[in-house]
Amino acid sequence: MKIRNLYASSKKINGLFCSKKIVPTLVQQHRSIRGAFTSRVKDVMYSVFEVTGHKLPSINTQASPSKIQKWKSKAEVKRCYNNLFKKVKDGQLMTYMSLIIDKLRKENKNPSKTQIAYAISICETYLNPNNQNI
Repeated sequence: MKIRNLYASSKKINGLFCSKKIVPTLVQQHRSIRGAFTSRVKDVMYSVFEVTGHKLPSINTQASPSKIQKWKSKAEVKRCYNNLFKKVKDGQLMTYMSLIIDKLRKENKNPSKTQIAYAISICETYLNPNNQNI
């Protein structure tokens, strides 16, 4: 009898969770958090390149594919992409990507491995000249 009640309760909870009110709200919150983190990664990437003497030209994220491709073909963008996983200075262990991750760590106390992997993929995708998107 107790198992039946537990099963009935779990069905009610699942029904409530999957209702039209809760799921869209959670999805919207997730998108908002993901979008904020993505924006922060891009801001940090721009600042790291600027501080190290490689100013990355800005671009509107809503730009057309042709404008994105034109931006990605600029020498400054190519240089940043090619240096992303290279050492900032000879003899140091720090790469541009590790500087970006360290700065994100300082701001976000303890980002998960998933967030770090996501940050790496954002930088890689954003700068990759073979990828039409930003």
